[in-house]
Amino acid sequence: MPERVSGESLKQKKPDTTPALGYLQSLMTQCQPHPPSSAQGPLQGPLGCLCGAPQAPWPRPRHGLVWLLGFLLCSLCSPAGWSHAEALPLAEALPLAEALPLAEAQPFVRAASPSASFSTPQGSASSPGAAQNPEELFLGLARLCKPDWASRFRPPAPTTFASRAQNALTLGGVFADVLLAASAEDVQQSKNLSKDILALARPLGVQTELLDHSKSLVDCAERHDWGGLRREMETTRAELEGTLRKHADDDLIALLTLGAWMRATEVVASLVCERYSPETASLLRQPVAAEVVRERTASLSEKLQTDPTVTRIRSRLAELERLLAAPPLPPPSPEEARALSELAASLLGDINLKRN
Repeated sequence: MPERVSGESLKQKKPDTTPALGYLQSLMTQCQPHPPSSAQGPLQGPLGCLCGAPQAPWPRPRHGLVWLLGFLLCSLCSPAGWSHAEALPLAEALPLAEALPLAEAQPFVRAASPSASFSTPQGSASSPGAAQNPEELFLGLARLCKPDWASRFRPPAPTTFASRAQNALTLGGVFADVLLAASAEDVQQSKNLSKDILALARPLGVQTELLDHSKSLVDCAERHDWGGLRREMETTRAELEGTLRKHADDDLIALLTLGAWMRATEVVASLVCERYSPETASLLRQPVAAEVVRERTASLSEKLQTDPTVTRIRSRLAELERLLAAPPLPPPSPEEARALSELAASLLGDINLKRN
């Protein structure tokens, strides 16, 4: 396998790019990129920068050939586009792309995912229309109706618990609340939640790592950059999980994921009850979310399985999984949608009880 090229060595390397550039430019004239729909959010990665997307988290390389290779890599990736949390930093990815043939470079760029805990579990096969993470669940509902997102705001969650398990579950729910605030485009709610994230991160020993991200969330909200806020939230989550993994706290990562999915499910199910239609109700059949709930619950250590909070909610987590994994047709009835909403709400209520 060719040796990876560092960003510094790339700056020093000045090859004759004329033949390659001409070839790549000829390819570019034959295929035009297809930008994602507005529901998928702004363009990200190399394609986002090329098209002038605001707040794109990628620097523009100075080397013209390197940039063109980045564009081609982006075009060959999945239609859903790149997420900066799913790829190597550009300074590493594009030098690698220049050092290897395109067919060899692409797997390296795509494979470096810091965490997939909010997304499809490894080895799972998602069905068409299934949300891969809580944000996609919100976006799916927004495509079908005009939800009153602000009506789903909740009072501030407690931020001090005797149990780290409660802290992690609650923090996951607050992550979903940030996405909800972004959907509602509410500046003050976003700022309040950024403070809650720091308060809940303190008992987990990761407050310092999240301090800058909390400030960035506030900055995005004040600029009304809701796409940027969503991206910053994903970066915050990835960094938090990376830090917990270094500390061998995989159990807490699993609980963060469960908390986020429970809160997102409760929000969407309650809104579906208010604006019921077969189309909106179909969003409540989420096999990916069901698999996440099942896998994360099963992955908990024996010690955490006996945690009082986990013990209280375990049986209802199995029921939540069953409802989410039900066949998509026929769509849930209004009564089934209400049952799912109430189940998720009761789980969140028990998580926030300060019994232990």
